[in-house]
Formats: sequence, C-alpha cells, structure tokens
Amino acid sequence: MKAGGKMRLIFDDVEITLTNATTEEVLQEVALLTRQANEGGRVVAHILVDGQDVADLEAFLRGRVYPPPEVIKITTLTPTALVSEAINTALIFLPSLHEDILQKATKLVQGQNIGGDSWGRFLEGLDWLNSLLAGVLQHHHLSEPKKKEVSFLAEELRQSLREMAAAWEQGDVVGLADALEYRLAPLIDDCLAFFTSLSSEEERR
Repeated sequence: MKAGGKMRLIFDDVEITLTNATTEEVLQEVALLTRQANEGGRVVAHILVDGQDVADLEAFLRGRVYPPPEVIKITTLTPTALVSEAINTALIFLPSLHEDILQKATKLVQGQNIGGDSWGRFLEGLDWLNSLLAGVLQHHHLSEPKKKEVSFLAEELRQSLREMAAAWEQGDVVGLADALEYRLAPLIDDCLAFFTSLSSEEERR
C-alpha cells in the first residue's frame, strides 16, 4: 500500500501528516510512537482507521490495497485505565455471554447443530474474560479478599474450560451441556457480580 497524498496519523494528542507514505513508513512511525508511549507507562487501547475499529493495524494495512487510509487515530491508556474500561465492557458483555451459554447447552441436549463460527466467537469471549481477570489481578487496586476472589474465579474458569475440552474430546454431548449449564453459566454470574462490585467501588472513590 502506498498512500496517495497526505495521511493524518493522530497518536493521542500528537498529529503527524505523512505524505505519500508506504505501509512500512507508516508502521515504523507507529512503532516509534508506541515505544515512546510504553516507556511512559501507557499501552495502545484503540486503533481507528477512517473511523473503523482495527485490532491489528499491520495486518489491516498490509491487506488493504485501495483506497489508502486518510486518518489513523491511535489512543493509549495506562494499564489501570485500560482494565477499568474493560470492566465496563464486561458489565455489558457477560449477560449476553451467559445467555449464549444456556442456548448452547439447550441446543446440545436437543441435538441441534452449533456452527463452528459460533463456537469460535464463544471461545474468543472466554479467552477475553480470562485475560481480563488476569489484568484485574495485575493492574487493579484490590483488597486482599478481592485478590483471593479474582484468583478463585480465574482458576474456576480454567477448570471449566478443561472440563469442556475433555467432554468435547470424548464426544460426550451431555457432559459438555452439563459443563456449560451447571458450571460455566453460574461462574459467569459470579464474574458479573465481581465486576459489578469493582465498578461500584470505583464510583464511590
């Protein structure tokens, strides 16, 4: 990709105009700014390309031929602020995840097909939750009881995933449905309650 004309690169409060920049030149500039942000204790939180959320900027730019982007906006946060933002996301995401778990359990018992894409999104959600629990333990200011609680939730999630994987490998549909409905779904409720309590504590500060 080679940008035609000028491209605006907005990195937090810094705006840089790149003229006829190649993909490599754009990525090098972003890498430099990202390294400087990391040295200041901040991490990339959001990337927008012409208003579109992008998870992997390098893959996006290398796969894009035309038209070249006009505006790349990158926002950084401290790890603590990033975790706080993720907790707010969890408050919205976990109820829908809980519903999805119960629907999958019901479909398994009824012998209905569940597409690979659906399972893929489901596992991505659980992986995100696992990462959030680890991030909370590492970057959030927690009391000792809260530290024990989040550690317990993280271990329970890992154990639930192991049970699901074992049932899947054995072709045990009923066992998988039970793991979803009776182990994972209540655990998601516990995670939601935990994040709700953290959010309430932040509001009181």
